Amino acid sequence: MKRLVLALTLLLAGCDNSDGPRVRDVTIWLQDPLAHLQTPLGDDVDKDCFQGTCTLNFTQPSASGNVLRVQLGGAKPFRLNGVFSLTAVGYEEDRYRIAEITLMPASPPTNSLHSEARTAFYQLLAQLGAAGWQRFIMQDSARLPGAEFNHTARIEQALPQASLNLPFNDPAVPLNLAQWRSLPLISQWYFYRDDEYLSIIVQRENSDSAPNERGTYLFMLTFKTEAQQYQSYFAADDRPRWKSLLPALLKQMAQTRTENEARMRDIGVTIDEHYRDPTIGALDKPATQAE
Repeated sequence: MKRLVLALTLLLAGCDNSDGPRVRDVTIWLQDPLAHLQTPLGDDVDKDCFQGTCTLNFTQPSASGNVLRVQLGGAKPFRLNGVFSLTAVGYEEDRYRIAEITLMPASPPTNSLHSEARTAFYQLLAQLGAAGWQRFIMQDSARLPGAEFNHTARIEQALPQASLNLPFNDPAVPLNLAQWRSLPLISQWYFYRDDEYLSIIVQRENSDSAPNERGTYLFMLTFKTEAQQYQSYFAADDRPRWKSLLPALLKQMAQTRTENEARMRDIGVTIDEHYRDPTIGALDKPATQAE
């Protein structure tokens, strides 16, 4: 957490050595060749390759004006403006096609009102929703609707271990300002669209002079391919076999969800019975292809 706070400070308030404000257009999406990102960014992109993994990174202080307009593809393309940090990862085994993209778009100005940050966040969620992104709940987590937010403390006490999915994660039920201010300093939301996955981290540093009214925010979006998402369920040594190992793991996770949802019902918490897990395309292929 300390490293994220440091990153927030450096990215939002750091020095810029560029010649002046510059806005460039970049088109990028998952499974694009990683090399396609180098042309529009030129010398401003850093490349690092090690043991079959290559990473391209563009990062400028957000106040520098040296930012990107990023056109993101998929079923319904959409654009993010004011992107001051972009990282893309590709692997040799996948011919260095992009498996993961992390973006930091323009956030509210330093020391903004919490209400302004909340508005900006839900505007971002509305844009993502229009592009087809919907809530993702980990397969072992209880399907908790946003309407249960006020029961969060009881929920956390009843669960045997911390959950990544709590009522605040529900984009269909926007938090009011008091609820928004009560979130942890680092909060995360999860989404999927077809066979693509997204996590959004919102990091907040409250103002020293008016912590209840103002703060500095950083929004970070990470898009992943299906393979990148589900490989992360396993230890590094098992990741090459993720497709063969995943069915058994999903069965265990489903049992854990059943048990967790029973605990929720016991304390009077409603379950979102309408939520359905996403289809995993790799598991629908014949076994010879899945390996």
